[in-house]
Amino acid sequence: MRFAANVERARRQHDYSVDRLAERSGIEREEIEAIMRGETEARADSILRLAGALEVAPGVLYEGVAWVPDGEGGGEFRVEEPPGD
Repeated sequence: MRFAANVERARRQHDYSVDRLAERSGIEREEIEAIMRGETEARADSILRLAGALEVAPGVLYEGVAWVPDGEGGGEFRVEEPPGD
């Protein structure tokens, strides 16, 4: 959900509707909405398209998210709350 919050923040900064983001990214509105609700994970190509449409580096969409390996072949994602939440 942190990824979705980062996309939403960038979308609002540009004052884009979801439809406008869909047009700019070439991603169907339904897919963007599913990503934003956390129902599906964004594929690599979708991440790059969203970042390009929002005029940010892809890493900006992952701010506050990290993978922390456990040294045994596993690990976990760690998510920080966005500022102001």
